[in-house]
Amino acid sequence: MKLLKKAGKIVLIALAAILLLVIAAYLLLLGSGGTYYNEDGSYAHVDANCSFHYIINHPGLAGIGEEVLPLGNPLLRTVCGPWKLKIMIPFLGRHEETVVNGLNYAIDAAEAGMSEFISYYDAAAKAADPAKEDTGLLYYRTAENAPFALVAPGGGFTMLGVASSAYPYAKPLQEAGYNVFVLEYRVGLYDGEENSIPASDRAAEDICAAIEYIVQNANALGVSAEKYIVVGSSAGGQVTARYCAEFAGRNTSVPAPAACIMLYPANCQRYDYTNCTVPMYITVCEDDPKIDVAGLDSAVSAMEAAGMTVSYNKFETGGHSFGIGIGTPAEGWMERSLAFAASYIEGTH
Repeated sequence: MKLLKKAGKIVLIALAAILLLVIAAYLLLLGSGGTYYNEDGSYAHVDANCSFHYIINHPGLAGIGEEVLPLGNPLLRTVCGPWKLKIMIPFLGRHEETVVNGLNYAIDAAEAGMSEFISYYDAAAKAADPAKEDTGLLYYRTAENAPFALVAPGGGFTMLGVASSAYPYAKPLQEAGYNVFVLEYRVGLYDGEENSIPASDRAAEDICAAIEYIVQNANALGVSAEKYIVVGSSAGGQVTARYCAEFAGRNTSVPAPAACIMLYPANCQRYDYTNCTVPMYITVCEDDPKIDVAGLDSAVSAMEAAGMTVSYNKFETGGHSFGIGIGTPAEGWMERSLAFAASYIEGTH
């Protein structure tokens, strides 16, 4: 009996110790909050220790803050909302500084009045399909009548990886002279759609609608209606590849892109490039665990067989989700791709 009591006490102590460790671990996950404003009234910047709740509700990220947290489930948002951004960096992009700088760039642009959120579907379209409420364009203004770049973020069609594959690209694209639009397209499953429209088909419809909206409203938006490029990473690369292969130039009122820039694009081999004329700049790493690199090789071969101009840049290491590539063999891909695109925008190729 004494042995049983002693064993019971040991078990209780062990359980208490485990509980304390769990509580301590959870406390280490918790992020910081505080005021959204500096003493001078300007927006405060975020850092990797800020909580998701803080970032989601930041006034400088109004309308887009929720896209930072790659969790569509309300319960998961409740549980993970207090966590610090640092914990989710592996899911948002591998380079912490790039993710944080991209968010702060979005905050600064909003404060300067140089960005706005735009709907490319009208009220009737959203009433007919409520899922289209989850779409839009984050517009970074650069210069009147300058060419535009449309950026399609990745996320495997389950989320939008804007923090790693959209916001960090805005600054170099603006510095290169583009007005920038970050595309928010439909991802995941919506009620009653489990056996209907594939997510990639919805995204294809969305990118077509977004580019048509921009071109038709070019004067009001202050962008060139004739010159633009598309940029896509991972699933976003699939979206841009499909747009160029199947839709670009088919609508006579919407010109084809001057160039397409893709970073570790997914499933490009699914599309027929026979009638595609868009020059492609593609970057991928051979050790990418999430992309069928052999399939991408075959897609590039098909592009070249169709007479397309393709700059295919493949590195041995670097993996996936490396964003602008800091610290990887692919570092500098953004500058090289922009030089490639500029030659077609300017007609100097």
